[in-house]
Amino acid sequence: MSYINFDKSRLVNLEYSLSRELLRSNRAGSYASSTIIHCNTRKYHGLLVTPQTRIDNENHVLLSCLDGNGHTAGS
Repeated sequence: MSYINFDKSRLVNLEYSLSRELLRSNRAGSYASSTIIHCNTRKYHGLLVTPQTRIDNENHVLLSCLDGNGHTAGS
């Protein structure tokens, strides 16, 4: 698998980062698409976008983003 490297000092520039997008797809027609900083700027950006043949045979965003929270057992 090949990797694309980005200069870390340029990633803090929002204009630079928002213009770089990623796309990952599978053979079933589903895909994940976003900017490289995971800011969904288009209506078809999402972590799970898939065609819904039982509804209207168009792509639907089923998972837009994930936000993580950490909890620890307190005293």
